[in-house]
Amino acid sequence: MAWPFQQYVSGVRGPTGFLFSAFIAADGSVLKPSIDDATRWAKSFRPLREMVGIVTRKKGPPESQTILETVRSRLGAKKGLCLLRGHGSAINLPSASPRWMAAAVFFDNKWYTKGEQVLARIDEILGLLQALPTRDFNAR
Repeated sequence: MAWPFQQYVSGVRGPTGFLFSAFIAADGSVLKPSIDDATRWAKSFRPLREMVGIVTRKKGPPESQTILETVRSRLGAKKGLCLLRGHGSAINLPSASPRWMAAAVFFDNKWYTKGEQVLARIDEILGLLQALPTRDFNAR
């Protein structure tokens, strides 16, 4: 499930923009958690050792770079990036728990004027996030 309209602020004068996140099951389906589940699941992905990969304009799988840049330019954002975190094995996961957490951040100081643009791109953004676990982050 993607969550649009969450403001990203790293400080009083920090950058602003949009944050989208999706919890993805081992079979690749996007999970739709309750607020409590989303909080609990997000906390389970905190350790850095669970970072699978990052996508920016210059890093990550080429297919994902292309989609990220297309969405970023259509939104008119200055920068965009995607992160993928994952649990090493689905064997130890409780049933109905996500294997991956994917997130996309688009930095844009005019985020509050772009609601319609974001809604028009929500399926593209969700597709980008859902495809991340299938991409090869080790290929150079």
